[in-house]
Amino acid sequence: MSNPLLWLTDFAILAGLLALGILIVRMILPGSTISEQIALGFGLGVGLVTWVLFLISWGGIPLNGTTIGLTYSVLLVLSFLGSSRAVRKVSADKVSRITNPRKLHDLPDLLGWILFGIFGFLLFVISIGLSYYNWDAMAIWSVKGYGIGLEQSIFGGEQWGAKGLAYPLNIPLAISIFFTANQDALPGSKLLVPGLYLATLIGLRVLFQKQHIPAWLAWCAVFAIGTVPLLLQYSLIGYANIPYAYYYVSGVIWISLGLDAKDSQRILVGAILLALSIWTRLEGLEFWPIAILCLALIWRSRLFAKTFLWRITIPALLIGGSWLLFTRIYNASTGETIILSEAISRILHGEFHPAAIYQILRFTGYLALKTWGYGILVPLVTGLAFLIIIIDSKARKELFPMSLLMSGSLTGVGVMLMYYLTSYDGSSDLLSWLGTGYDRMLFPAVILLATGSLIILWRTWQRNIHRESSPLSSD
Repeated sequence: MSNPLLWLTDFAILAGLLALGILIVRMILPGSTISEQIALGFGLGVGLVTWVLFLISWGGIPLNGTTIGLTYSVLLVLSFLGSSRAVRKVSADKVSRITNPRKLHDLPDLLGWILFGIFGFLLFVISIGLSYYNWDAMAIWSVKGYGIGLEQSIFGGEQWGAKGLAYPLNIPLAISIFFTANQDALPGSKLLVPGLYLATLIGLRVLFQKQHIPAWLAWCAVFAIGTVPLLLQYSLIGYANIPYAYYYVSGVIWISLGLDAKDSQRILVGAILLALSIWTRLEGLEFWPIAILCLALIWRSRLFAKTFLWRITIPALLIGGSWLLFTRIYNASTGETIILSEAISRILHGEFHPAAIYQILRFTGYLALKTWGYGILVPLVTGLAFLIIIIDSKARKELFPMSLLMSGSLTGVGVMLMYYLTSYDGSSDLLSWLGTGYDRMLFPAVILLATGSLIILWRTWQRNIHRESSPLSSD
């Protein structure tokens, strides 16, 4: 861990993935600010590189250092050419915004970025120091990544680690890049998860800025979410729940921003990120349609405009479809898949478990009230926002924050339904299922609910202030 060359090599890999992602964002969103490019770019760089490597390995080409280097170089050159062309096409005032981003003119914003930098540095150092754990299904990610690196093929993942080839390979392939570079001796691949966590938080800071929330309040919200005990814990461990939450949350937010502004390019970026959630964890395939359903319930006909709809569906068909085809060809499945099939069959025959619903709801309430879980502020702010929505009809008409709250709510319900189906597992009781992963499965729902709630509260407060200051309010 003390070898500076290892740190230099691993941070160079991270910087390379980030640089590629930034160029991709600039190619699609040439008017984006540097903070937005960083927030979206890191996840795009990681996800698209690993997906292309997956296709290359599936085609029979060995994943050695030469292949990885050439693949990255080609993607980098193509992205550079595409971003250069896109920037040249935008108007002069947008180019000015790109080359001269808004200065950090207020002290709270500057202090916020300084504290965030310290926070990020500590996350990286602690994550490296903890290295990888060896319990539970940790082998899905780290050991499988090492196996792919050793075998120089995605099919190495069939024998190395847990679950065979049934789990998406975004994180294992990313880990294999570090293994190919230096045997992951640091291990530098542990920087991936806190890196994606920090990208999530930067994305929230960008969002709050777009919503005209003051810098001091925006940073308070970012740190309130960023220090939620469970989120913070899993940003350091190495499971794929934080990366999955990044792709899912960022995808939903940027599609919603695009729909709100009728910006097809922003929708495309969000759609790619949401599609990469399918490439990151097994449940991504189940929750992608839930996310689209939530957006359709709020945005309705706007979502189904031809120019928007194909931008949302094509990335999922390409990325998710290729992975689904791969698993079908090689008959990759898990015990969870068998439980799902069994549960659906028994439900269709009229067997229901109402006690399981009560148990899940009770466990959810337990998580919400325990401070070591999701803290105090996040449940409190979310509860207050839902109270305002119930009593204030104007709050319910705020489409953008409502789309986040709808997505968070139905995603949470989807997780509950998924665990309800595990109650049909005869080999293990429901409580053991709930105790080994339910809390981390709720991460995307929790972040979306907290984010949408803050925006609802801010807009309601602003509306009330303006009403009280209006001359008509005295009548």
